[in-house]
Amino acid sequence: MALAVPSFAQKNKFKLADVSAADFEPKFYSLDSSAQGIVLADIGSSDYEVDNTGGFNIILKKHIRTRLLNRNAFDEATMTIPLYSNSQFKERILKMEAKTYHLEGGKVVETKLEKSAIFEEKLSNSVLLTKFTMPNLQEGCIIDISYVLSSPFERDLRDWYFQKSIPVLHSEYSVSVPAIYDFVIVRQGFNTALPVDRKIVPTKYTLRSSNGASRAEYFDLSTDLVTTKWTMENIAKTSSEPFTTSPRNRIDKMEFQLSAIRYPNQPVKFVMNSWQKASEQLMERDDFGKDLTTTQPWYKDELQKIAGSKDVSLEIAKKIFYSIRDNFTCKDHDGLYTNNSLKKVYQAKAGNVAEINLLLVAMLRNQGFFASPVILSTREHGKANEVYPVMEKFNYVIAGLTLDGKQYLLDASYNKMAFGKLPKNAWNGFGRMIDANPVEVQMAADSVTEQKITSVLLLHNEKDELEGEVAVYYGDQESYDVRETLAKKPMEEFVKSTIGRLPAEYHATAAQVDSLGLYEAPVKLRCDIKLDKADEDIIYFNPIFYEGMRENPFKAGERKYPIEMESAMREVYSLVMEVPKGYKVDELPKSVRVFFNEDEGMFEYIINNSNGMIQLKCTLELNKANFAPEDYQNLRDFFAFVVNKENEQIVFKKL
Repeated sequence: MALAVPSFAQKNKFKLADVSAADFEPKFYSLDSSAQGIVLADIGSSDYEVDNTGGFNIILKKHIRTRLLNRNAFDEATMTIPLYSNSQFKERILKMEAKTYHLEGGKVVETKLEKSAIFEEKLSNSVLLTKFTMPNLQEGCIIDISYVLSSPFERDLRDWYFQKSIPVLHSEYSVSVPAIYDFVIVRQGFNTALPVDRKIVPTKYTLRSSNGASRAEYFDLSTDLVTTKWTMENIAKTSSEPFTTSPRNRIDKMEFQLSAIRYPNQPVKFVMNSWQKASEQLMERDDFGKDLTTTQPWYKDELQKIAGSKDVSLEIAKKIFYSIRDNFTCKDHDGLYTNNSLKKVYQAKAGNVAEINLLLVAMLRNQGFFASPVILSTREHGKANEVYPVMEKFNYVIAGLTLDGKQYLLDASYNKMAFGKLPKNAWNGFGRMIDANPVEVQMAADSVTEQKITSVLLLHNEKDELEGEVAVYYGDQESYDVRETLAKKPMEEFVKSTIGRLPAEYHATAAQVDSLGLYEAPVKLRCDIKLDKADEDIIYFNPIFYEGMRENPFKAGERKYPIEMESAMREVYSLVMEVPKGYKVDELPKSVRVFFNEDEGMFEYIINNSNGMIQLKCTLELNKANFAPEDYQNLRDFFAFVVNKENEQIVFKKL
């Protein structure tokens, strides 16, 4: 097994002793004094063994011991073990022991998990879940679970997660792999480098030949057995921080991907596909690209009604997109493969995201457009590897259209999505075009800018009261969110919750929302406002009273994870108002312009008072969405400045 990692000798070999009364003594643990529970040890190993048929099995052994300090940690006592299968083979649990320990009168008492408490749930045709909840749970108890799992899938080493939702005192994982298997190891995490202990032992195996002979034939294989162990201690729990995609992107873990099999005196068999090969295989699959490579007569009449001819203009492409977006229902926005043929999807007018967008590709192709599927991993699903085509890392399909030298990315699975726009969940780094030239498609959140424009006008009426209007033009994603919200709740309720953010002295009336059905246009919210006529000697007035930033979104003192926003941003707020009758401007905030990291962001606050008319324009820009942890403090300081400035007030003094 090829491992590009350093090797260190372990000074102290960790041993998990029997549960004793001393294990119940700590009231809290210095690693995290506020922890609800803590993993005392999580130990695993994967070993290649020859089974009775002469083939390799992977034997996974796992032993995890957890202290549940209070009831809030009882969720840790519910376990799920996935077992994978195909038409020929399936994984099996060979042995399991699970016990709950608690202290009674200074003595350790154990309660065993009964077999009757273990049940199975079929997740899919290839995944069976073994599930159970530990018995006799009490605050402060210790649960101890160990099992042995046999897997016939010798190419698939299980991933190992060092980090969990509660702190971990000790975690170790070892793999013993014959050197004929060449694994690529993908290490993820922000903690320090893992100590590695490795040993190599010459080993002989007797294996059954797979040459297709009717009579069983065996051969001896002499190779090195490479055992590698990784250890990590005092691991903080996964944290929920704002402006992150998925915890999967930062959790400390190791993944294994078989790249090649190297039997002695035989050509190397490369297992890990190139993107070229992966693309070819996807297009040959019945549940992905097969329907795209054949003519589909069942929607020709529909195309004729939409296009009328073999026109390949942008207008016709939009009509095909609209016909699917507006007439099909997406039942599942998580799926790389189809469950039904595209013909059945077309007839049912419903399907998952892969089915709907592959149907869009098929119809565009049959019209004569250059269109291809694009696969990606959504933000919640985690980041996919850009180099290795590991299909399990992808969970979403959109359509890619190239027309007049311009590329359009389309998603018809959301019935209020504009042509050429994607849901915010799709912007997760990159996608991969699946066709003869499977190029990478850049889909970084940095490349998307969400813009919001707010304008306020306040002038005197005949009663010398300040009245006018507030108008808000939402960005692409916020416009989509407003449309979705108004599809589920009454307009009055939405408007009330929106303008309800105005201070009490502002009275909003005649509110309305425009462009709801014009999906290519931004949604506009407008309302009339009137200020209570004041009679104080001094009036304090915040000119950014509607969309102002009231608190810093970056509250933590420090951060070790990247900052991952949904998009770049540009927010513009403008105000034109007359000075209240009978008053003068006593104090006016100063105009200012500051930059973040030179050209990565900008905040501008320009205000002036001329002939009794105050004009303000405030602009906040971030030109990228993703920032390194090293940028966190500067970003926090930048937004602290913005918050302070947007809360400054004009002081009016009575004449």
